[in-house]
Amino acid sequence: MDVPEIFWHLLSSMKNIKAMEANRIAFDRCPLPFFGYISSLPLLENFSISWPTMTLNATALASLQDRIIGEEGEKVQLVRGSVGTGFRLPVLDIRRAVQFAGSDRELRASTVAGITILEWLLVQKMIPSVGTLKMNVDYEPDLVQVLTRYFETAGSRIEKLLVVLPSSICALQDMVSIDFSALTRLQSLHIDGFFMSYESNEGLLADFFRGFLTQLFSSSHSSVATIEKISIALTIDMTEDYSFYGVPEFAVLQQFTWCSLPSILEEVFEPFSAALNTIEVQLRVRSPGIGVNQAFVEPAFRRGVWKRFSERGCLRVMFLSSGHERDEETSRM
Repeated sequence: MDVPEIFWHLLSSMKNIKAMEANRIAFDRCPLPFFGYISSLPLLENFSISWPTMTLNATALASLQDRIIGEEGEKVQLVRGSVGTGFRLPVLDIRRAVQFAGSDRELRASTVAGITILEWLLVQKMIPSVGTLKMNVDYEPDLVQVLTRYFETAGSRIEKLLVVLPSSICALQDMVSIDFSALTRLQSLHIDGFFMSYESNEGLLADFFRGFLTQLFSSSHSSVATIEKISIALTIDMTEDYSFYGVPEFAVLQQFTWCSLPSILEEVFEPFSAALNTIEVQLRVRSPGIGVNQAFVEPAFRRGVWKRFSERGCLRVMFLSSGHERDEETSRM
């Protein structure tokens, strides 16, 4: 459902707004009236956007981008854009509404919204800064292109970054790489991952982890000087296939290397012990029969590849009932 016309009449009389939030807003048609209203607020300081969606086909999206970038873009620029500091976005959450493979409709609607919002930010005379950016890492090329332009322009002002890893093998194989090297002043980083089985494409994810963390933290101009907290939450969804053959789940999990992430973290942060000490890791095991093996699984984790993190007191292990409530888990972050 699109924003009703009566809502615009109500908003038109509200000009003294200093802070505004748009949560799960959906557009069925052109969003320019909404952007025009936001841009017309003379006192606006903070505007957060979370989980937006927009239903436009590729042709309509391209036309909308041309309108924002072209002469009509002046209509959606902040009224005081040539003076002062403009407004900022405490939170920009452009994660997909549904994280699992096979949700093409939701993925497309979220992608279109992300492209449009970023184009709107980039057309401002003073590019708004984002405090906390929440995003997926397996976006389509069109969104990656616009996101890269925003990073190049204002990435150094992003303070907190939350990234959601893909759990689909197709998404991993086809993933377009994103350059995060412009994010040089991060204070907080959170990585959320969901593995559909214990052998979820370890090599592909290991390559991603190494490249991603190296971009953010390995150079003298990186976020290593400003980072205060790194948190990682990894959920593994166990099937009962192996227990059917009499193999206990804790024995299966002992073989899981977690995509070499523990060794990659130590490799990247070895020169920066202070940054390494900020890392917090949460491992979550989701299985209908985990209660039987719980007493064996946690010690196996703590003695395995995460041993050094456990010894530092920064490893937490959780056990969850069966299900796929990833949206609920990540939405609270």
